[in-house]
Formats: sequence, structure tokens, C-alpha cells
Amino acid sequence: MQRLSLPLLQSQIKIRSCERAELPAFLGSTLRGAFGRALKSVVCIVNHGECQRCIVKTRCIYPYIFETPVPENIIQLQGQARAPHPFVLSLPIEPDYNWNSKRQIYHQGDVLYFRLLLMGKAVYSLPFVIYTIQKMARQGLGVHRGKFELAHVVDREGREIFSAETGTLSSNLKPVPLSELVEKRLENLHLAEDSLKVRFISPVRIRSNGDLQTHIDFQLLMRNILRRLSQLMILHGQEALELDFKDLLEQASKVATLSSSLRWIDLERYSSRQKTKLKIGGLVGTVRYRGNLAKFLPLLAAGEILNIGASTSFGLGEFRIEV
Repeated sequence: MQRLSLPLLQSQIKIRSCERAELPAFLGSTLRGAFGRALKSVVCIVNHGECQRCIVKTRCIYPYIFETPVPENIIQLQGQARAPHPFVLSLPIEPDYNWNSKRQIYHQGDVLYFRLLLMGKAVYSLPFVIYTIQKMARQGLGVHRGKFELAHVVDREGREIFSAETGTLSSNLKPVPLSELVEKRLENLHLAEDSLKVRFISPVRIRSNGDLQTHIDFQLLMRNILRRLSQLMILHGQEALELDFKDLLEQASKVATLSSSLRWIDLERYSSRQKTKLKIGGLVGTVRYRGNLAKFLPLLAAGEILNIGASTSFGLGEFRIEV
């Protein structure tokens, strides 16, 4: 398979509550919104604050990271109103996670962990991103703006990226190509038979012909992985994805669904731009597939890392392969 030359930096972030804070149970939208506001306040240099008429918009990291424009010359993105963002914010979700819970209380000293995946040029903006997270935490989260403080940031191996105690940023950081992460994942993926299970951890929101899907067959899963991977590589990577999509999808159509426990989870978020609440629900649960699956493992491993479907920057569309 082609080498996936998409630069990535995976990190885990720990923030600590400075006071009692009442937050939504699912924090993806809350964190993303707070991150965006703080990032703009950190880097914006014009009084009007409007990216569209800003003289430095093509050089500024805010529109690139948070309002990623759709380049006119990229065929893979034609017809889309928005381009995929070069980041994913995600939260640790346990198998018994209570999706019906509305609120979660954090007391002084309680810690909150979340993961941040940066891609492409966003990796090289890490100092701005960490400063933004510091500011985001201090400004407060949730409706009542509960105050937090950044404690530390570590990479996927647990090595320290940033320590609040010393205020220093590691100088040994470098992006890791997606291919390298996929290869490491494949070392632990050994099919004992011609079937595997995919566990959709956070709500997966997929549309086909404009309609939200209530089941995920293998061809639909692969179509969404290929679409996301090809768009991210052409926009934030170093080369286009050169695969025979038609042949891969034809082969994927021959993979059967053995069982499914998918269920729909209703979520909503408040859009400050539209001044209203929006539905962002999706499917969680497991699906077991059977067929000639070995050739698809690299793409499945890439999808695990990047998430799929809509609202991936909120942490939606996370899944895990179980063999």
C-alpha cells in the first residue's frame, strides 16, 4: 500500500479544575468551541476580527486550523462547503459510558483528560496551540465558565511535551507520518479468521445521498475512510492518495455483515454562529464483518487514528478494531 505521508502529532492533555464546574457529560463540542474562541484571541491581530476580509488570512493559523478553507483547485473537495480541519479533539469514553447523562460536576482539584491530534502544518503551530489551551482553561468551560488550569501535555508514548510546573516545551518534538502509526497498529492486528469486529466508540454520523445512515455496512465504512483519508492527505499531507477506489469499494461490497448492535445516540450542540442548538447525534455499538478483510486492515487502522463521518473535530466518529 502507498505510504501515507500525512504528518501527525498525537497528545494527551490534562487540565485541573480550579473551582466547582458544571459541564456537559459529552464535552466534545464544549472543548472545540472554547478552543476556537481562545485560538482566535491568541493570534488575531485585526480589530474587526473577520477572517474573510483580513489581509493576513492566508498566513494566519486560525482560519487554517479552525475555519479551514476549501481550495478551489482540489477536485476531492469540490462541492463541499467546508474542508476537513487539521485537528481532532477526543475524550476517553468507557464502554459503559452513560449517553443519557446531561451534566457532570467537577470539584476543585478534579482532573479532565482529553486527546488532541494535530495534522499537517498545524503540528508546527504546537506552541500557539498549547498557549491557547492554557488560555482556554483559564477563561473557563461550560455555560458558567468553570475555571481550569493546564497541568501537562504528553505525547502518545507518555513523554512530556509541556509541563505547567516549568513552563517549558520539549524541543525534541517532530511529526510522525500516518504510515508509521498504521504500521505500529498493524503489529497488533492479526486476523485469526476471516472476520473482525468494529466498535464505534463515539457517535458516528454518516450521510449517504444526503440521508443520515442508521446502519454501517462494510462498503459504507470503507467509502468514508477513503474519503476522509484522501481529503486529509491532499489538503494537509504531502501528496495525494493514489489507490484504486473503485476496485477497493467493489471488494468491500463483498464483505458481509454478520451482526450489528448499533444504536442511535441523540446529542446536540449550541452553534454560536447560528445562535441555535444543532443535532449532532450518531451511531454507537459494534458491527461484526466477514470476508476478505486482510487487505483492508491498513485503511481500517488509518481510520481508527483519524475518525470518520461528520464532526470529527468534536471527537465524533471514533472507532476501534477488535479481532
